[in-house]
Amino acid sequence: MIHPLLLTEIFRFKYPRKIVYSYHRESRNYHSRIDLFFVSKIVQNNTQQIYYAPLGLSDHDCLIIKLEIPTPRENFFRRWICKPKVIKRKTFQEKFQSVWNVFIKLDDFDSTHWWIDFKTSLIFLLQEEEKQLNSEIRFELRQSQKEYRILAIDPTDEDLIQMDIIRKDIRILLEEKINNVLPGAQEQNVKQLSNLAKARIAHSKANQSKIYFLGDPVKGRVKTNADMINTAMEFYQELYEIKTIDITCWDELFTDIPSVIGE
Repeated sequence: MIHPLLLTEIFRFKYPRKIVYSYHRESRNYHSRIDLFFVSKIVQNNTQQIYYAPLGLSDHDCLIIKLEIPTPRENFFRRWICKPKVIKRKTFQEKFQSVWNVFIKLDDFDSTHWWIDFKTSLIFLLQEEEKQLNSEIRFELRQSQKEYRILAIDPTDEDLIQMDIIRKDIRILLEEKINNVLPGAQEQNVKQLSNLAKARIAHSKANQSKIYFLGDPVKGRVKTNADMINTAMEFYQELYEIKTIDITCWDELFTDIPSVIGE
């Protein structure tokens, strides 16, 4: 979900090389940074400060973020994307037809005012229908989960079959919920989305560990890919090349050391 929703782990973005921990288990001397905060780009750009701070008796540190709230620009608006599935619903089509009939009877189509009023009404209908759709999906999901938990208490063979059916239904509902959250994801199935997310997350992690420069013994710090490749090649060629060993130094090394001579 990180890449499709354009989220960034804000602490690592601000401090790509800083070593800090948020969870501590003193009994085993174990430390880890498991408390993460993912943000959108607008929050990322307006983050002034972020740091972990001790939280009294808790074994977790708190994550403190200080934001600069930008002054709203004139004519500022947020983009809203309509889900294509919404307009296919019968309830929406009936409401739309009712609204359209009102405009046909009452509005003056010789001016452009009717279009502004109609567009506002249409957006309102779409947003309300979208909320209703999401509410229905959440309700079905809760009911399926509740039924699954009841059957799982002491399942019979028939219950296990029914549980498998419910599990598939839950998966379908979750897929639909994902498609509703991700703009433009309706044309892709969940497997494609999963593979895409994994690949992009792996790519993001690889970029976090990217080497930005190398120290060359002759040129000093080199930053271009070609110079870094040459520096690395020369280093490993020297490291693994065949070297002559002077075994005469062994005599000096083992001088005056007692030894056992077998018969």
